[in-house]
Amino acid sequence: MLFRSPAFATIVRAQDTLTLSQYLALVGTTHPALRSVSLEGDVAEAEILQAGGAFDLFFKTKYERKGISDKAKVDNLDATLEMPLAIALGPRISTSLRRGEGSSINPENSTDGESELGVGLMIPLWQGLNTDSRRTSLQKAGLRPELARILLDQERLAMLRQASLRYWDWVESGEVLRTMSDIVTIADDRLRLIRARAGSGEIPTIDTVEAQQELERRRGEYYRAERSAEQASIAARALLWQSEQRALPRAACVTEFPSERTPGTAQQEQDRISALNVRPEVRRLQVQ
Repeated sequence: MLFRSPAFATIVRAQDTLTLSQYLALVGTTHPALRSVSLEGDVAEAEILQAGGAFDLFFKTKYERKGISDKAKVDNLDATLEMPLAIALGPRISTSLRRGEGSSINPENSTDGESELGVGLMIPLWQGLNTDSRRTSLQKAGLRPELARILLDQERLAMLRQASLRYWDWVESGEVLRTMSDIVTIADDRLRLIRARAGSGEIPTIDTVEAQQELERRRGEYYRAERSAEQASIAARALLWQSEQRALPRAACVTEFPSERTPGTAQQEQDRISALNVRPEVRRLQVQ
């Protein structure tokens, strides 16, 4: 599982760097979208439990008693225990207990003071041969855990892709800001040198005006780059939802950029086959 590092602020203060893997780790543990999707497994288990409830034991009882002066005119008990089976035809097995006595009881319900036990098997003849609504619901619920895992993988991939794009925008803005800072320093050094030459009479004083304008133009570009870096930083922080976001540096830093790689035809075909086997979208279509 992606980590949640309490020492992250110390790492940032020590080297002022944030690698892509560190940033993705923070996104994976703090973003509420991923945390909410991770609960889909619990929802799936609940749906299985709910669908299985259609096959729970069913107990039904009826008791009737009428009497005068402690003499029973009617004392009738009828109890049934029934259980549906999740197999073809949707049969139900049942057991029953009957007891009926009393001077005024219906003769059809009388058991002459004895108790009658019965076992029954009920099979619908022209329905439920291949499936029925209860078995279908149970089978569909059995697929929900796999769909929940696929949804989590799909959401994680989408979120980490978005986070990766924002991270590299953040890195780019930091590189541009550092470059613009160096350009402003060069323009400032150039202005000082031109002023020195103009002070010695080597060049006209009017040349310092052009150098001053160039310096101010470069400063304006630096401030625009600074705003862009701040916006990229805010966009990167927006994917973090806990205290770690306060520990992020203003601009991301990387020691080296990943090298360019152009895959060959064989590698592209291998990647295509691998994607068809592991991509969550394909797995989801198969389950559905």
